[in-house]
Amino acid sequence: MADAIEGFEKVLELETGKTEWGFKALKRLCKLVLQKKQYSKVLAYWTKFLEYIKPGSSVSPNAAEKGVNTLLDLASAAGGGGSGAASETITKMYELAVKALTETKNQKMLFIVNSKLAQALYDTRQFERLEKVIGEMRRWCEVSPGVDDPKKGAQLVEVLALEIQMRTTLGQTRALKDLCNRALAVTAISKPKVLGVIRECGGLMNMHEHEWLKARQDFF
Repeated sequence: MADAIEGFEKVLELETGKTEWGFKALKRLCKLVLQKKQYSKVLAYWTKFLEYIKPGSSVSPNAAEKGVNTLLDLASAAGGGGSGAASETITKMYELAVKALTETKNQKMLFIVNSKLAQALYDTRQFERLEKVIGEMRRWCEVSPGVDDPKKGAQLVEVLALEIQMRTTLGQTRALKDLCNRALAVTAISKPKVLGVIRECGGLMNMHEHEWLKARQDFF
């Protein structure tokens, strides 16, 4: 593995400009040091890797998006939702990606990465940081302050489901009914997992209010 790392680093030394070869080399380097759990090196290579998704690089947008998604998913799987250096490294990778994507103005990819960051923060119970990310995602779903963008209904439902998960875990039940009702009022095709979170919340709220028929409809 050491020889492989040395070989890919040599590619970077010989590179002039941001080319596809440097992009691929850094992608491989990130994977290798993730396997070795060398987290300081992970962040160093990741920071360089993200330079290749910015304007001026010869890497195509599709290849850049695929590369970012692949490495973030690999890092999350390697971290296993744990704590300590692995968890902090994963969170930092997401935050660096969000910063880079904000500069590229790739709004679609920015939302996807923010969504993954939010889930990582939820899994590691970093609720203060999670609440901030959810707030940013909700604002992204608006055309103006307090006015939802009808074209982003599916994304809004996903954000509301994340907030429902957070409020439920924190025991902040007062906000749940409004969140559930708002999510169910959005006209959009939602992912089964997202819809499951919302339906479960609605069912529990209806049980609490002795609305047994409504609860049954939510659960079944």
